[in-house]
Amino acid sequence: MNEHNVKEMEGPFEQQLRQMPLIEDKRSKDVVFQQLQQRMNNTPTVKRKNVKWVIPSIASVAALFLLVILVPQFLNGGEGEADFVTMEQIQEDYDQGNMQNEIYSAGMAESAVELEQSSGVEYLEVIRQEELAADERVYGIALTVVTELGTYSIPVSIVGSVDNRLEQVRDLIDQFEPKAVGLDESKLKGMTFEEVNKNTVRLMIPDDMLLGGSSGQEEAIIQAAEHTFSNLGYGTLIVETVSGEDLGNYANGVTLSLLDKKYGYQVFTTEQNYMVLVPMFYEEFEVGSFEQALQQMDISWEEDIKSVFQVAEVEVPEVQVTEKGPAIVKFQEGTVLSDVNEHIALVDAILLTARYYDIAEVQFENAGIDVVGDYDMTSPISTELYSNGFIEGS
Repeated sequence: MNEHNVKEMEGPFEQQLRQMPLIEDKRSKDVVFQQLQQRMNNTPTVKRKNVKWVIPSIASVAALFLLVILVPQFLNGGEGEADFVTMEQIQEDYDQGNMQNEIYSAGMAESAVELEQSSGVEYLEVIRQEELAADERVYGIALTVVTELGTYSIPVSIVGSVDNRLEQVRDLIDQFEPKAVGLDESKLKGMTFEEVNKNTVRLMIPDDMLLGGSSGQEEAIIQAAEHTFSNLGYGTLIVETVSGEDLGNYANGVTLSLLDKKYGYQVFTTEQNYMVLVPMFYEEFEVGSFEQALQQMDISWEEDIKSVFQVAEVEVPEVQVTEKGPAIVKFQEGTVLSDVNEHIALVDAILLTARYYDIAEVQFENAGIDVVGDYDMTSPISTELYSNGFIEGS
């Protein structure tokens, strides 16, 4: 078609376009919303932050399809009159395009959820007792993290041999380099400790490591000792100083029980982008049950130490504990966990907390998925776990 013919056809085309009936989407906004919502219900129920996805307007879609259909007619290289499309064809193409637009929008929402879940944060997963060989055991080295509001003890679990347990702990405390994951060295570094009997260990604090009344630092030392030695099977800790001075609120020679402490877990992410579980001590008069501990875990202690439930964006589950059989942990209806580090950490934290309340196994319900990390969510799961497993090369 030459330039002269195009100019002659411009007038009739403009008139016919003006005479075309207005294409309107007769569905209400509520109907469109419901259709989108139905498609989005198939995506994991994870809250999204600032999810931005583009939905082309109805007018834009209509204009686009008119352009796609009519322009080839203008540019037809054949002679004679152009073949006009009918309004039925335009309407059919528009309806198809509108449906594709809805699917595209729902797909964008699903992609946004996946991106939100894939935070890219590394996570030090637990070590499971069932994975250990007969001649292996796990040693917990209590490292340290300092925030604006306090100093926290973070047990990192390392696999070693069953022999010479205190010697191995000494070597690990002296030689382990926690900077690789963004943590500080153990508060026990530079101190001496010895076995009094099979149930008791003595910690000796040098004079140059006395802290001059810094109660937060004193508690950090005691917590580091508790986490390190209770993991070795000791039930009693004796704390002494070389000079005979008291360690703040702890009298020289004080004897502490290591077996009656109850903990829940929070989440801390280091500057090196590693997510670790932080044990939080709960007084028994405040938190007397596994269920109450999980509820307490929904409260973030500070800006840097966050609730494991809030990080995972999951509501606190219901709990049913019986004398026989596994404890039942039932998530809220509609919960859909996924195989991401935030949800693996959540399951780890629940299992680790259950162990403090003498629960041997946990059966999860309403998880919305069969497998999270290495866990089969359809079967009871053992609570014999060790937090923040550090694998050589991590």
